[in-house]
Amino acid sequence: SEKSIRHALTIVSNLFEWLVRVQYCAFNPWSAVSKASVKPDADTAPDVEFMRAFSDGQWQHLRGYLSGLPENSRTARLRYVLPFAYATGLRISELVDATVGRIYTMPLVDGIGVRWMLKVYGKRGKWRAVPLPSDVMHAMQIYFAHRGLNQDITSNAASTSLIAKETGEGALTTSALAKLLRGFYSEVAQ
Repeated sequence: SEKSIRHALTIVSNLFEWLVRVQYCAFNPWSAVSKASVKPDADTAPDVEFMRAFSDGQWQHLRGYLSGLPENSRTARLRYVLPFAYATGLRISELVDATVGRIYTMPLVDGIGVRWMLKVYGKRGKWRAVPLPSDVMHAMQIYFAHRGLNQDITSNAASTSLIAKETGEGALTTSALAKLLRGFYSEVAQ
């Protein structure tokens, strides 16, 4: 990215400034390189072949397939996880890290109703707030009922994981969720 290139140029330039200060070099060759001139090529658009997003048609096909699966713990979890991941855009590690204690509400601008939000501890150790649409909250209530938890989400213990193991109440691991999703996508593809 442009930011990464500028950062690298700053590091190399600072290295040469230090070499000049300790009299190892007579001058800094990087002082002539302008950071402002660094711009990515217009031809470097992302290759669509390698994009990891579903089209609307693919998403509808996934949801249709999922609705036809028999009722069991795996299906209940998938019926919640797919809309949750799709609506929020969270990374797998952020999905498995989410707990009930990080859910909160905000009043809507018109003062009528609330918006559900999730605090997410993400990349570079930063917190951010992600809205939880009503269909995700409804899927969460159904999933919590399947797990034997209170459907009033915030009445559950703050440490309750939003995505749990099939057996027990512990949080699902990142690799287990990735394996679950890969298996489901492979099954749909077959």
